[in-house]
Amino acid sequence: MWKGMCKVRVFIQVLGYIWRAVVVFLVSTYILSMILGMYFMLIHPDGYRFSSKSAENLPVGFVALFVFKIPTSIPFGLIFTSTWIFYALCFTLAWMDGIGFHSSIKGVSNLNPISRNSNFLYAFPAVSSILLIAVTVIQNLQETAGVSTGSIEFEDLYRGLFNLAYSPIFEEFMYRISPFAVYSIFRLALRGDVLKQMGLRSILKLSLRLILHPDRAKESLGWPSIIRDGFLRGISVGEWFLISSTSTVFGLAHYFSGSGWEIGKISTSFLAGLIFFIMYLASGFYAPVLLHWFFNYYFHVYTIAIENYDGPLIFLGEAINTLLEATGFTVGILILVMYVRRLLGRC
Repeated sequence: MWKGMCKVRVFIQVLGYIWRAVVVFLVSTYILSMILGMYFMLIHPDGYRFSSKSAENLPVGFVALFVFKIPTSIPFGLIFTSTWIFYALCFTLAWMDGIGFHSSIKGVSNLNPISRNSNFLYAFPAVSSILLIAVTVIQNLQETAGVSTGSIEFEDLYRGLFNLAYSPIFEEFMYRISPFAVYSIFRLALRGDVLKQMGLRSILKLSLRLILHPDRAKESLGWPSIIRDGFLRGISVGEWFLISSTSTVFGLAHYFSGSGWEIGKISTSFLAGLIFFIMYLASGFYAPVLLHWFFNYYFHVYTIAIENYDGPLIFLGEAINTLLEATGFTVGILILVMYVRRLLGRC
């Protein structure tokens, strides 16, 4: 019996070392894609020509329904650089989250992205790869049933790079952050007994904290929180309605955008929007932005890299795809097995 327990412990330790190696490799590819994106947009001749042009209209969205076109003469390159800086900030916050990425790699943390000592960047490869597998499976099933997903169309690779760098920030503010900001501020306003005890500065600080890191702010207010109460009890009925309604609009918006997506995109975008919103509530504003970045910027940068440079970059692209698929399937199965065992233990 003791030998069996020792073997299981050794097996778990080996899995832990393998997972940390996978995380380090994938996070390294995130950093490399950030560097490659700046190179392709600002230094590569084709990218430089595009980045020198001015953006005539810049879309800005609010509460999942309203989109405004802001006239501008700002060069694409400057806007792209601004989005790049924002992503760098999100990665920095994700690195510092919880006990920190460095401590997580040393084996202190775990894969649970919502525990108190968890680090979002450490769990990011697992969350993103599982979502990638789920989206791929749904697309394949729909295609088999004759429901086409379609694909997005761009004038050229560099226009695509700009759009896919800008859209995660624009869409996350529109479909996740601004709706929750309006909802949480309205909910806070109903708590007159709490507000009477606070000054204007404290109210503004609390409102900002609700927007930037909802779960920690909710916990400080004594509201149900995901970290303390789990997903089912930590997300209120009003929040679930907000999550489902904005995710539905998110899915429909892709289909009606006229960018090349077909009706099959509604379901996968709905699922992505659902996960993005839940991770926003659990981990903070940078979580959905980075997950959205993963599906947009990250993959497109390596598409440009493969089309411009063969050899090592083609091998790297294939290695990334294979590892993401393996990670998504493996972690997904492990989570499913743990969930089934927990259910059986309750019976």
